[in-house]
Amino acid sequence: MKNQLLFVENTYFTCLSLRKQLLIPLIEHQYKVHIASSGSHLDREELEKLGCVCHEIPHLQANPITLFRYVLALYRLSKSLNPLVVLSFTIRPNVACSLIGSWTKIPTITNTAGIGPLFESNILMYRLIRKFLLRSYNANRHNFFENIDDRNLFLNIGIDELKTSILPGGGVDTDYFYPIDYQDKKPFVFLFITRIIKDKGVMEFIEGIKLFKNKYPKVSVKFQLMGPFWDKALSSNQISETQVQNWIEEGLIEYLGVQYDIRPYLAEADSLILPSYREGCSNVIMQSLSMQIPVICSNVTGCNQLVSHEEHGYLFQARDAAAVALAIEKMIQTPYEIRKKMGLNGRIKMIQAYSRNFVVDAYLAQLKQLEHL
Repeated sequence: MKNQLLFVENTYFTCLSLRKQLLIPLIEHQYKVHIASSGSHLDREELEKLGCVCHEIPHLQANPITLFRYVLALYRLSKSLNPLVVLSFTIRPNVACSLIGSWTKIPTITNTAGIGPLFESNILMYRLIRKFLLRSYNANRHNFFENIDDRNLFLNIGIDELKTSILPGGGVDTDYFYPIDYQDKKPFVFLFITRIIKDKGVMEFIEGIKLFKNKYPKVSVKFQLMGPFWDKALSSNQISETQVQNWIEEGLIEYLGVQYDIRPYLAEADSLILPSYREGCSNVIMQSLSMQIPVICSNVTGCNQLVSHEEHGYLFQARDAAAVALAIEKMIQTPYEIRKKMGLNGRIKMIQAYSRNFVVDAYLAQLKQLEHL
């Protein structure tokens, strides 16, 4: 149907935390948005309050049986709805939706919001994905990427360049993530917002805290961790609730759980920290800079196009706990006025180059073209 869209995301939670800024404008433009995903009933209810129609499908995990069930459920749903277009996000759903689109002839628009271990892992799931990647992506209506490095990786294996373009990540609503009155306060607070998996640098974060505390045992600093545990990750990449509880009992961190409105917590932070191994285009960095919070993060794809060293915060080497500790030390020792200026620089950059309006306009342009075919 001409006004029906099918969104495919990993979970209802990521639909709310990462896609809400796109969902709402599309609904306001009179599109009927269907979501194929899974997760808690509370998250599903929040999406339904926005006006979305949710369809529960199996979890997509790293084994061929769940992959088959997932593809079959999506195929049946796509045939039943016959939407104007399927909009998919993240690498596993992207490949599944692309293959289904080539079978059903329903247009598919992907958003490769980071590639994770796609080109590194040798598990069967990722070997299968790599096998079908070229054919599936080239069958799509369009393929959005969130940084030039990821796009170049796909171009190098033969993806049609004319079917690709780069978005400024998921964009940030600079009115919603409004600037705070950044204060010089004690104790100094570092906030780490993430899915709790090893690829996000959680282990380096903890080891970096230990190194810092050993060097400065009397300095008053809070280290806060926020976000969901992620059982959809490879087992080798998962971090258990027991591990996090141990860190809490050791006095290393505070765990803030999952929060749907992160603004009050950002407002109380002196700096965001993100020691990730790789990102698409980090939403939480965009949100922090929009609120004028300086950032320390890994010098990797998905982070370093947002944060320029010494202009919006500090960059450090990924996978290196000692580098994390030094960046923590450096941010604490940075004078208040300089930290405040870093935050202001960040907000200016978000308004000029990373507003959600750029993302919404790019999707609307694709949808309008499809409507006139």
